[in-house]
Amino acid sequence: MGALDPERKDTHQRGYLCRPEPARLTYAWLAGLTKALRRIGAEVTGKRILVGDIFDVGPEFAISKFKYEWHPEILGKGALFGGQFVSCEAILDVDDRLYVGYPKGIPAGTPFGAFLGRQTRRFYED
Repeated sequence: MGALDPERKDTHQRGYLCRPEPARLTYAWLAGLTKALRRIGAEVTGKRILVGDIFDVGPEFAISKFKYEWHPEILGKGALFGGQFVSCEAILDVDDRLYVGYPKGIPAGTPFGAFLGRQTRRFYED
């Protein structure tokens, strides 16, 4: 499209502000929204509400030895996840492989969210 739109006016060529002064979204704001969604959702439905985002592509896009062979314990259970999606609340089994965030391996009982966070932090540092 670049050749057809050299001035990059098309909506797919660059970002546009939807208003002159958009709201500033912070992690504190997101945490408040998540807390409200969980609270109100539980009040309305009487059920525990899970709020998340997709950070992990499914098996149709990426075969993962880490997920499907080495640590299947991270795959969520039940109808919601169906053993296909990673749950950050999962607890990892011991693993003696070298990881950048865990050079001596993963200790038993490490939450997957902590593992992912440490790995991500090291990736960003590099």
